[in-house]
Amino acid sequence: MMGWIVHFAGYGIRINRSHSLPYSLFWASKVEDITRNMLVLMHHPKNPSISIVKIVAGLPGDPIEVRNGNVFVNHLYTGKVIPISKSGQVYTPISAGVIPEGYVFVFGSDPESFDSKYEEFGLVDMNWIEERLWVIF
Repeated sequence: MMGWIVHFAGYGIRINRSHSLPYSLFWASKVEDITRNMLVLMHHPKNPSISIVKIVAGLPGDPIEVRNGNVFVNHLYTGKVIPISKSGQVYTPISAGVIPEGYVFVFGSDPESFDSKYEEFGLVDMNWIEERLWVIF
């Protein structure tokens, strides 16, 4: 769960209240250009009430490959596909292909993160990304 400590004119300091990230404090700003390895805050449309933080791994035009249960985006290993989560739900690995215009591939820092490596999460529409984050602590 992300919350504001200080916020002014599209910038501010955010605090992470969940255990899903190894960081607890972020500087947040408006997103101007989305780049690879950028830390972003978004509200996924399948659960818009929760803010989530992910890392951008793939941009439009990047290839997605699935080999031996592993996902590669633009030849970058993004984590082993774990088809059964801790909650016992079965997830489908994302299909191989090319990231279309207007979408990005995001992943979490935890190998079991629910992210774009699963069809059920999917690629992220760039319009869903609300802020860029920089780690403070």
